[in-house]
Amino acid sequence: MSDDPSEPAVIILDARDRDDELLRAFDFSLEPTLDQAVVSITGRIWLSNEKLAFGHFVTHDRSGADLVDWVVRDLQLGDKPTVFFDPTVDGGELRFYPFGLSDLGQVTPYPVGAIQQVTYADARAVIETVYVNSLVSPQQQIVSTWAKPSKHWAAKNAEEVVQGLIQVALKSTFLFCEVDKEGPVRSGRFDLVLAYIEPVTGARTNYGVLELKALRSRGSTGAAYSTSETKKIVSDGLVQAYQYRDNLSAMWAALCCFDLRMDADDMNDCISEVTQPAVEHQVTVDVWRLFNSSKRYRQHLDEVGATA
Repeated sequence: MSDDPSEPAVIILDARDRDDELLRAFDFSLEPTLDQAVVSITGRIWLSNEKLAFGHFVTHDRSGADLVDWVVRDLQLGDKPTVFFDPTVDGGELRFYPFGLSDLGQVTPYPVGAIQQVTYADARAVIETVYVNSLVSPQQQIVSTWAKPSKHWAAKNAEEVVQGLIQVALKSTFLFCEVDKEGPVRSGRFDLVLAYIEPVTGARTNYGVLELKALRSRGSTGAAYSTSETKKIVSDGLVQAYQYRDNLSAMWAALCCFDLRMDADDMNDCISEVTQPAVEHQVTVDVWRLFNSSKRYRQHLDEVGATA
């Protein structure tokens, strides 16, 4: 057997301990830094985890039904989620079998050469869905952004709640992208970065940076936030967004504000000071209002309808 670069790679999401009986029986070898992309993945069957942090592999010279039969009958791993990479397809093709190679009908193909850039418009559509379904009012929330919604006291971890929901939604939508959070860069620590890692070379493309800000009337203990403080939070967020983008050589940057304030209707006053700098630095600024009750949200819809 040889790890022929023209032969398919089969990545089975079933990480094993080093002394596992299956690994010994089929003479699997350990690659401790699979995610660093310093070894070829083709011509090999891999057992790894979802992050591909490490993997055990065995080389093969099989293809087609012979390869599938070996995984299903010999290795008895046909029920494990599996990624099949065929380097002979133009640009390469990834095929994801969520129920393993025993169920070939359940598959999602991803032609690697045809993967397009994920734009902020794409990411914004996902954020909008998260907002409507999971954030717009306390009744929509599983983990609350509020400490005392009736008093407009925001939770201490409101920003982290929003960040977690958006990260999961982006990852679920763009399956073969990485959605990293809280990573250190030269000018600070970014909130979210959407990136694509080319499966053969390991080359990383950072699509965009999302800087998230939760704006408050009052904190979790009732301490008040002034309009000047809110303006500074927004202004700082803009600088962070474009500096993190530049640090990461990303394609775009966005400042996403989630407004929990009682006087949220004056948001235009808070963002007007960053409008021109945002244009100069090519940062998109967006605002989503989080209402403190379903009743207030319904009132807002009526108000918007009355002025439409």
